[in-house]
Amino acid sequence: MSWGVIDWTAFTWEAFATLATGLAAVIAAFVVGLRQAAISQRQALILDRQVALAETALRGELYDRRIAIYDAVAESIERFLDDIREGRPLDSDGSNLGPVAMRSRLLFHHEVPERIADIHCHMQVMAERQEVLSRHDHTVDEERKVQAERIGWLLDRYEALPDLFWELRLGGAPRSPERR
Repeated sequence: MSWGVIDWTAFTWEAFATLATGLAAVIAAFVVGLRQAAISQRQALILDRQVALAETALRGELYDRRIAIYDAVAESIERFLDDIREGRPLDSDGSNLGPVAMRSRLLFHHEVPERIADIHCHMQVMAERQEVLSRHDHTVDEERKVQAERIGWLLDRYEALPDLFWELRLGGAPRSPERR
């Protein structure tokens, strides 16, 4: 027997079957690998879509929480101004804007809670001054003028609420605090 030549007469069906089975196994593994790679790509695409959906859901939840803060502030100011117009006693608690300002710290940039706290403080001062004015029969004109200026200040803040809550704007790029 020579080393460089295959003896085809010694090649049996068992040897052929062994080689053919091995070759078939390699081809099948290659095909399964290709299919598995395609499945992995589809799974990665599905995962990316799930992540995008989860981010959208979180943005929606954040928007809902932020709009609740906006609504609470607007409603408090409206109620306070209505009480002034109707001559009802003012709530010295400032319509519970303190807790709203605290919650807003977790949802907005620093300017929003600071402004809400400022509005709350002004509302408290106005309520206290109204109480003092109501106890005195002879009200000082200067104090009434200051109270009217405070009402004007509060109306200005009420009208500026959409600019304060610029992060709630839908459509188009939101205005940053620097551009206001």
